[in-house]
Amino acid sequence: MLNKNCSRCDKFTSVLENGRQFNDEFLCYDCLNIAIENKEVEKPNNHFQHPLLSTLSLLNKLYLIGTILITIFTGSMINSSSIGANVQVSGPVGIAIIGAIFQSVFIYFIIKAFILLIETVLKIYKKL
Repeated sequence: MLNKNCSRCDKFTSVLENGRQFNDEFLCYDCLNIAIENKEVEKPNNHFQHPLLSTLSLLNKLYLIGTILITIFTGSMINSSSIGANVQVSGPVGIAIIGAIFQSVFIYFIIKAFILLIETVLKIYKKL
């Protein structure tokens, strides 16, 4: 892992041991706490949300809601020729509706896991 010497006390530390880079100096955990108490540096914000990831998360939720509504609407149109919410979950059409809803939820959770993975990578990159 990336190990560095602290700029103030020359202690050998790493990012995993809560060492942080501020401007031109790398501070160990103890020197960082002292610098925060003396108001030399601001307390690091651990919450990080990239705007593109929040947009992707919103689109993911809209995808889930839209596909479930389209599945129910399409199933009702196949089952009966009228437009309405007469959905009977029986026979081959019912199995197709349940399969499509399961697929939509499955894809939602895959994209959600991908978003969490990207957030984790960005947090690690930001810590270095």
